[in-house]
Amino acid sequence: MAPPGTPQDKVQVFRDAIKRAVVNPEFQAWVKKSGMYLKPQDPKSTWVDLEGQGKVFASLAEAVAAAREGK
Repeated sequence: MAPPGTPQDKVQVFRDAIKRAVVNPEFQAWVKKSGMYLKPQDPKSTWVDLEGQGKVFASLAEAVAAAREGK
């Protein structure tokens, strides 16, 4: 992620570094040891996933609110 308006060549530097990191065995071991997971994907797929997660969390928030109100 980068601020809006970041030049594309600068964004590409980050993307390339991330691609190198996710295939690095030491990094993969650290991620696994930390209890996290890797899901390398392109920016469009990332946004699709984030939008889906947002819907899940919104549903959970509604369910919690309803439970608090005794519904």
